[in-house]
Amino acid sequence: MMHGHGHGGFSSDEIKGKIYDRRLYGKMAHYLKPYLKWVIISFFVLMLVTVAELILPLIQTTAIDDHIVSDRSIAIFTDDAMYHEFMDRYKVLKLKEYKYENAHFVVISAADRNKMDLPHLKSLEEQGYISPHTVFLVDDNPTNEKLLLKYMQLDDNPKDGIQALSGFFRIGDGRIAV
Repeated sequence: MMHGHGHGGFSSDEIKGKIYDRRLYGKMAHYLKPYLKWVIISFFVLMLVTVAELILPLIQTTAIDDHIVSDRSIAIFTDDAMYHEFMDRYKVLKLKEYKYENAHFVVISAADRNKMDLPHLKSLEEQGYISPHTVFLVDDNPTNEKLLLKYMQLDDNPKDGIQALSGFFRIGDGRIAV
């Protein structure tokens, strides 16, 4: 039982407020009409800036992870059976594969390494299939090759094993591993 002199003032104010809001918006729309084009343009600019602000961290992450700091290692397989067994075992990871001459190269990111069976990974490292060091991938073009040759040597035969790797080498599909 309510004791008071009002008749549920909150609910009646809500209904009146909706009516007044509709009238107010109608009057405001009249004043808005000359500027409607600018309001629409401002809305689209606001959306564009919002999208840019949301995408910028993604661009920065990609630039840093893929081009500045490498967390990838490489596996070199000259034995087709070993290569197919490795790829079948880790086919859910969608690893990057390259083929150059008679060797298969598999680029493994740190995230993919964390999903692999650690004892199997260590075994492959000990056997010389997977490099314990990180690699950078660059495009195979004359400019990059000339620049790399200034500072390191081209390894023409990376199939000799991971331990014998030095310098940079071609892995196929227009890519060089450094």
